[in-house]
Amino acid sequence: MKLFAITVTALEILPGPSYAFLIGAWLVLEKWMDAKPFWGPKTQDKYSLSQELGENVAKTRLEEHWRSFFSEKDVEELKAAECASDPNRILGFWELRRENPYVTGAEAYLDKAIDWARKNVMKVWVDLHGVPGSQNGFDNPGQSGVVDWQKGDNIQKIFEILKVMAKKNGAQEYAYVVHAIELISEPVTMDTYWKVKELTANKNMQIIMNDAFTPFDLMG
Repeated sequence: MKLFAITVTALEILPGPSYAFLIGAWLVLEKWMDAKPFWGPKTQDKYSLSQELGENVAKTRLEEHWRSFFSEKDVEELKAAECASDPNRILGFWELRRENPYVTGAEAYLDKAIDWARKNVMKVWVDLHGVPGSQNGFDNPGQSGVVDWQKGDNIQKIFEILKVMAKKNGAQEYAYVVHAIELISEPVTMDTYWKVKELTANKNMQIIMNDAFTPFDLMG
């Protein structure tokens, strides 16, 4: 299990920073962080892994990774340590919008993680960490070497995926465990922020936006 402490300024509800642990390289692969799921030099990201190994072999390898990398025991240990931070769970777009050659199945583990957090009275951020077209060219959006997220119909695809996240994880049944949705790991428009906010039945839900190290005025 890889844990990274992160801090963001909460835009609503909390008067100061909100602290969380990012469960890195679990549901979104990052080879520099954990190379075990990969096979050979040609597999550098989720896209190439799925393409190179094929659906059946890649699914078997990924299922083993998802089962073993992070578990309910880890959540219990964090709780027992009286950790003041909450888990941040990241997910790639391919789990919510099928696109070849990506192998899917991680969403089921996200659902498990939310249940584990609920049992241990911890809160969760759900983060759309990879988007169609890739938002930064690194491996975590699924396909490295590409930055096309604002081209073609990718922005509309992203919004449709965020609508699915908002309606599911923003439902009242998740109100006491999922307290924030992070849109994507790059700057997004004000318009997207409010559209996603409007779709959450849980009005206490925080919508997180990564400023990509470039400050912006949400209300401006």
